[in-house]
Amino acid sequence: MLAMTSIPAAGSAAAGPVASPPVAARRVATHPAAVAPPDRSTLTGIASTYVGTAGFAGVPGVALPGPLGGRHTGAVVGSVTICAERCARLPIVDWCDCYWGTLDQRIADLSPAAWALLTDAPRTQGLLKVTLVRY
Repeated sequence: MLAMTSIPAAGSAAAGPVASPPVAARRVATHPAAVAPPDRSTLTGIASTYVGTAGFAGVPGVALPGPLGGRHTGAVVGSVTICAERCARLPIVDWCDCYWGTLDQRIADLSPAAWALLTDAPRTQGLLKVTLVRY
């Protein structure tokens, strides 16, 4: 959108409108203190991978953002079904910030064993489109 500004020409009392250059819009990602969870029980979004949670080495587990039910207690706090190329019901063993409430938001963080259950893609891919079903 161009803003119109009147600039007097040299030697005249008034001049017609002159287009000013557009100002680039800047998207600023903010991290709100609290973001409400979606009302839906099925979500589609991006999952990332992490090294795993202490006490659950080798276990296919998942860390979820707090608003989706993730928390760390040292025990399994629930379960979700996550689908990519394949589906698996995974224990929730941790929480993640997962950039919740930002443009880079993730809906899950998958342990290496969980990643391998869901896809044949290498973990170096980093991100995976998934569907998450909360119970």
